[in-house]
Amino acid sequence: MKKIIILVIALSFALGAAIAFAAGGTWNSSTDVTTITFPGSSQTFQASRNVKVYVIDDTTHYAAVSKHLNGDREFGVSADSTTIYWTAATTGTNISASPSVSTSAAFSGWNSL
Repeated sequence: MKKIIILVIALSFALGAAIAFAAGGTWNSSTDVTTITFPGSSQTFQASRNVKVYVIDDTTHYAAVSKHLNGDREFGVSADSTTIYWTAATTGTNISASPSVSTSAAFSGWNSL
């Protein structure tokens, strides 16, 4: 669980620094390539083994969710909040709560750490 929390924190800093709020879009390690190269940079991010990540961004914000396939929680972060959010999930399943907006509003009803 500590590895997931560290991954979420690292992801939030990496996204905040590297995306530079490009044109906007989504990235899902469950269906897309496992490594993302951030727009306007040569920096890349690769999720750990069995960790899935979903990111949605626009020109000013991002929201990201991560989950280990063997874990029972999903963790979320956003550019407009310092809170790390979590919600219960089913062990052995992929991300079920992909954010639909790029702000902390994506985590309405989630718990905070």
